Amino acid sequence: MSKYPGPDIPPPSYEPPTEASPSSSMPVPPTPATADEKSYGKAVQPQQPLLQPEFAGYSTLRHGPIQMVCPYCGVNVVTEIHHKVGVVAGVGALLTGFVFLPLFWVPLVMKSCKDTVHACPNCHRFLGRVGALQ
Repeated sequence: MSKYPGPDIPPPSYEPPTEASPSSSMPVPPTPATADEKSYGKAVQPQQPLLQPEFAGYSTLRHGPIQMVCPYCGVNVVTEIHHKVGVVAGVGALLTGFVFLPLFWVPLVMKSCKDTVHACPNCHRFLGRVGALQ
């Protein structure tokens, strides 16, 4: 006797059963559950969002050091500040050079014409820049 059905038995239908058609002799297997639907015997609890350190936005930066939480290392620090030549100092040097050439360098050394750069004293990463006119 062979394992395979004889020629008188039709093969099962490959189309999904519809509500209008009578149920076939072949049972339809249930759809597998996704990982979200499986609880593995435990109560499903919502995930807590990761807490990000608060970043003092650019509007809170000023020309002096400020206290803030560094977004890179997560430490509460007072920022280090450095003064760098920016657009205001460059334009001031050009205008001063047109008026009186020997004094073109004065805006390049004045702190009030330079941008203020904030950095973390712990990880030494850049935290923000404040323009000279802000």
